[in-house]
Amino acid sequence: MRFLFAIDLPRCVTAIPQDDDIDRCLWLPAESILTSDQLRSPLVAESLRCYQRGERLPLDLLQAFNWPF
Repeated sequence: MRFLFAIDLPRCVTAIPQDDDIDRCLWLPAESILTSDQLRSPLVAESLRCYQRGERLPLDLLQAFNWPF
């Protein structure tokens, strides 16, 4: 399962890896992602396609399931 969280920024900001397994972060044009044969998962490109089609849900849709355990 993959979640895509998106935000519209007025300008590109410096991207800093937040995970030790990630060496660097790059800003890429959508077309570079959609045509890449080096994605870790095909869900990356599919998430972008859904975003481009306007298939977006509000963040408050996510809730804790069966909380507290």
